[in-house]
Amino acid sequence: MDNMSVAAELLGSRVRAVVLNELLLHKFSGSARALAKRVGLAYFPVARELERLVRMGFVHRRRHAAAGHHEAAWDQPVMRCLADLLRKCSFRRESRMQVKDRDAVVAALAEYGAPIRRAGNMTAGKLMPLEATIASAVILSHREATVLRVLPCFLAQVSARLDWTLLRSEANRHDVRHSLGMLLDVAGKLFGQPNLRARAKEFRDRRRTQPKHYLPTENRAEKVMAEKNTPSLIRKWGFLLDMSEESFRRVMDKPPDLSKNHGSK
Repeated sequence: MDNMSVAAELLGSRVRAVVLNELLLHKFSGSARALAKRVGLAYFPVARELERLVRMGFVHRRRHAAAGHHEAAWDQPVMRCLADLLRKCSFRRESRMQVKDRDAVVAALAEYGAPIRRAGNMTAGKLMPLEATIASAVILSHREATVLRVLPCFLAQVSARLDWTLLRSEANRHDVRHSLGMLLDVAGKLFGQPNLRARAKEFRDRRRTQPKHYLPTENRAEKVMAEKNTPSLIRKWGFLLDMSEESFRRVMDKPPDLSKNHGSK
C-alpha cells in the first residue's frame, strides 16, 4: 500500500487526505475552488470535504468577498497531530492534471471512438482502460465545456462495452460518481437508451441537496445565466449549467476540436 493509500485509509478518504495535506503541510488558505485547482481535483468533492471539516471544527471559514476563505484550525491540538501523521507518511502533494495528462485522456477518448477532433501529435500512449478513461474525462468535464459536451454521446456509443462494476469503482476512486450519473442520465434521454437512465440511478449521491455549478463561473452574470438556463434533467441532479440539451446532440454533426484546452466556455 502506497503512502497516499495509507493516509486515505487512516483519514477516511483520499480527498480528505489531499485536502488536509494542503491545509496543514502547505499552509493553504483560500477558497474551495482555488484549493481544487491547486490539488488537481474536481471542485465539488473538495468543497464537500471542506464543509465537513468546518463542521468538525478542523477548518475555519470566513467570508472573503463572494467566496468562503478556508484555513486550518491550528487552535485545535489535534491538527498538529494530523500534520505529524501526514509528514511521517511522507505524503506528497498530488500534481494537477498536467497538459500531457489531459492530452492523453483526450487521445484515449478519440481511440475509443469519441466524436472529437485532436491534434496529430496527441497520442494515448499505453491506452488506459475504457472505464478509467471515462472517469478521467469526467474530471476534465468540470473544467472544459467541450469535453462535457462530448461525454453523453460517447457514453451512449460505448454503453454495450462497459464493465459497470469497474466503472463504479473508477468513479468512486476519482470521486466523480454523482457527476457521471448525471451524464449517464443525459445520454440515456438524448440518445434513446433507457438502460443508461436505469444505470444512472446507481451513481446518484442522495446526500446532494444544494445546487452546484458544474463548470467554473467567472462572474455574477455567468452564475445568473447558469441558474436561468440549466436544463430540467441536469437541475434534477443538483447541477447548474448554461448549456442546452441540443448542444449535447450537435457533437454528432460537428465534432469539437479538443487539440487545445478551451477552458470552461
